[in-house]
Amino acid sequence: MKLLRHYIIALAIIAPAPAFADGSTDRLYGETLQANEASTRAYALNAGKNPPLVVHYRYGMTLDIAKVIGLTPTYGKCGIMPAQMSYVDSKGEINILEYRTSGSSCRNEN
Repeated sequence: MKLLRHYIIALAIIAPAPAFADGSTDRLYGETLQANEASTRAYALNAGKNPPLVVHYRYGMTLDIAKVIGLTPTYGKCGIMPAQMSYVDSKGEINILEYRTSGSSCRNEN
């Protein structure tokens, strides 16, 4: 009986581990961001511009956005996630801004 109790406790501790070990949402966000960066760099090369670097948003940062080229999707996801916006500034330079945003598919959450 004592052995069975130890077995149940060990199983209760170990069983949830695979659910967290996957990291599928992190991998999904990473793949989405990499795809955006690749397409923006291809756009820059086709336009004869320098390939952009990713700039991480800081609170209070002044943005110079003349034209938005692309945004990473947030639909179908819920919670805080990384996102990117690719844009052209008033000087004609192509930029990638990375920031944190909330997913647009959060139901029944305040």
